[in-house]
Amino acid sequence: MDEKIKWGLERMEKDRQKKKGEVGSVRILIVDDIKMNLKLAETVLHNRMSCETLLAGSGRECLTVLAEHEDIDLILLDIAMPELDGMQTLKLIRKVDRLKHIPVMFLTADGDPLTVIKANEFHADDYIRKPIRADDLIQRVSRILQLRKMKKMME
Repeated sequence: MDEKIKWGLERMEKDRQKKKGEVGSVRILIVDDIKMNLKLAETVLHNRMSCETLLAGSGRECLTVLAEHEDIDLILLDIAMPELDGMQTLKLIRKVDRLKHIPVMFLTADGDPLTVIKANEFHADDYIRKPIRADDLIQRVSRILQLRKMKKMME
């Protein structure tokens, strides 16, 4: 593992330990049309990382939440949703200056290699397959949040 990332993850863990029980230090928007998936991701992030989570059941609802909140640190976005799918939602997010810097991780059951390529074309920050393993989710979310924190410090 890259030393900078390892250092960042250790630093984030120390920060998390200091803030243990202080929900709201990190705000993550979870978007999925299946309520059970929303609840699973929310429970893991809240219990293991003390994150504040916002939930959206569709791409349109995701855009509404983003319009109402300016301090989203990460979006976990399902791909296969009715009406406005995750790819279309991400495409719209990336067109808005205020939102395009927010990291987006796809959470999806779709394992088609072409889907992964398309996700990368839309500048997704990561891609995780369902069913979600809690440890994998925590590790990936921690990495993305640490990179975001480091970028903010450099600005």
